[in-house]
Amino acid sequence: MKRKTILPVLLVAGLVALSAAAFAGEHKKAEKKAGEMDPEMAKYMKLSQPGDHHAHLARLAGTWDTKVTTWEAPGAAPQTSAGKAKNTMALGGRFLRVDYRGSFMGQEFEGMGLSGYDNGKKQHTDLWVDNMGTLMYPSKGSCSEGGKVLELAGQYDDPISGQTKTMKSVTRIVSDDRFVTKFYTKDSGGKEFQNMEIVYTRSKGA
Repeated sequence: MKRKTILPVLLVAGLVALSAAAFAGEHKKAEKKAGEMDPEMAKYMKLSQPGDHHAHLARLAGTWDTKVTTWEAPGAAPQTSAGKAKNTMALGGRFLRVDYRGSFMGQEFEGMGLSGYDNGKKQHTDLWVDNMGTLMYPSKGSCSEGGKVLELAGQYDDPISGQTKTMKSVTRIVSDDRFVTKFYTKDSGGKEFQNMEIVYTRSKGA
């Protein structure tokens, strides 16, 4: 009788032990999964970090004195003006913010810009606004020569003609204390010409 009683007890005890071990194993697996980052989230986190291209933009940070030359049409006499740009890296080094003050066509000019690099699309991006209108000027492009040359292109709707026009800019870093941006547009015949040049010289003591 004792053997008959002991065997079921041992069997139940063994089953309980196996169940406990299985439960503990599943619990450890669950803890491991909980500690692992979701692959999609891991990809997002990687893409959200600033990298080499953002470091290129950081070279443009600082306070700059500007000399601006504009041409209304091909062959037209140039007009010049001066200004000052304060460039700062924003949002953890992800964007270059530009705050510009100067003059344009005899009027006080104020503008703001954001330049960045989209890790997902692998392209430079830019957005510009100023007090000469209510338009936003978006553009995008790429860099070359180790980030020393940045070429952007975009489109905007001309509020006067209602036509969609194109714009292009080429920025070249000459040294740590000087860079030049040239702007291009198209004349009435669709031929591209340079309509502006801005020479940036780092302000003394900045």
